[in-house]
Amino acid sequence: MNLEKTKCIVCSAETTIIKELPKEMIGKMLSQRGILDSISELGVVDYKLHKCNECNLEFSQPMQEATSAFYKAIIEKNNGYYPKFRWEWGKITELLQQEIRQNQSTPSLLDVGCGGGDFLDFITKNSNRVNAIGIDSTPHSIEICKSKNIKAICCDLSEFNETNKGRVDIITLWHVLEHVSSPTEIINMAQESLNDNGSLFFSVPLSPASYEILELDPLNLPPHHLTRWSIKSLEKIALVSGMSFNYYTPKPESFIYRVVRSLIVISDNSFGEKNKAKKLINLIKLLIKNPSYLFKSVKKQLDYSSRPDLILVRLTKPRLM
Repeated sequence: MNLEKTKCIVCSAETTIIKELPKEMIGKMLSQRGILDSISELGVVDYKLHKCNECNLEFSQPMQEATSAFYKAIIEKNNGYYPKFRWEWGKITELLQQEIRQNQSTPSLLDVGCGGGDFLDFITKNSNRVNAIGIDSTPHSIEICKSKNIKAICCDLSEFNETNKGRVDIITLWHVLEHVSSPTEIINMAQESLNDNGSLFFSVPLSPASYEILELDPLNLPPHHLTRWSIKSLEKIALVSGMSFNYYTPKPESFIYRVVRSLIVISDNSFGEKNKAKKLINLIKLLIKNPSYLFKSVKKQLDYSSRPDLILVRLTKPRLM
């Protein structure tokens, strides 16, 4: 591994190159998993994956976000790209309900990158004292929200802040941070929107994920994910932003589930194939061809801590004295 004078994008410490990712390799990985047939004309470039020697953040160089054509191609090929429900939606609803009962409050909530409003629909149905609104830069997403009678505005966070600085109690960012080229800038803009003692809730994958013990997941690599987060790197970005740090995680998956999933994700067409029987056939083919994979997976999962693959982070803005 070679040292290079690229500083960490969060804490400015020295970094180490841990993986070279030429675009040909990225294309091959995405094709083998059934995520994309080709990356031709999707704006994919050569990347290097760096790891911070201090906070352990893994990030790409260049920090070049995937193009809209790249995301469009994935979504068109894979209908299940956007989940209808996320664990963290239920957790934040539980937390807000507790605080509403304690404080007899009606908090304002801003969902950044609200898409078609699935989370906003969930939170309003399950916590009617939350005054929720969404923003998204895609006009079509706002049209979908309005068709569901969900309050949403077509703008980005910087535009929202032009007239709403310091006016929001809660901001949510669901799986945004790992996709953007400037995560610290996003957090700083969110902090500007929050009132004193307001909170930013966001979720990211914890990396490396339990299903990456045999091979890295191309959807957890650039250009799809530009950053790969650990608890240590998340604590560091909280410190750099001057906000207090708390986090919540779901219950870890069982040992058997983790073993099976780590094998399924490296089988042919693992992402593109939705039929469970065909997934099983592809898994059997993989194990016939490479029987050692099963033993490697079992051994590595025994060594792997049973932490979950997801984290919900709460950063709270300090109260002015």
